[in-house]
Parts: sequence; C-alpha cells; structure tokens
Amino acid sequence: MDFKGELINQIKSSPDVFNEIRVEALVDRLNSVVEGEGLSYINDPNQDSTLEDLSDEELINSIIRNLKYYIAYEQELGESDL
Repeated sequence: MDFKGELINQIKSSPDVFNEIRVEALVDRLNSVVEGEGLSYINDPNQDSTLEDLSDEELINSIIRNLKYYIAYEQELGESDL
C-alpha cells in the first residue's frame, strides 16, 4: 500500500478524526453550498471516498488546517505546552 493509502486507512480508523479532516477538505470545495447547511457526520468512514478523491496537496492541507485548529484550541485552554 502506498503512503497516501495507509494515511487514509489510519485516519478512517477514527470516525471523529476522519470527519474533522473531511470537513476541512470539503469546506474549500463547497464553501457556498455548506454555509448554513453544514456537513453531516459520517458514522462509517469506510463508506465515504472523500479523502481518496483528494489530491495529495488537498489532503495534506486539510490535515494541516485541522492540526493548527487543535493546537490553537489547546493553547487557548492552557492544556498544552506548545
């Protein structure tokens, strides 16, 4: 399995992580559609191919944005040494 495939498998092993990264990826593509409607939570990530359909750059950018959000969130709560 290639790196991207293994990364996606690891992400999909946690529905919460999968949905957070999926939202980051879709916001760029669907910003006008998503406003006001939101995106539904996917209970079984294996039934969705959003991440597989992303380019490498889109997947990386989605993961990075998600990590930046959580770092900022933890810093605000004072729960991190970052």
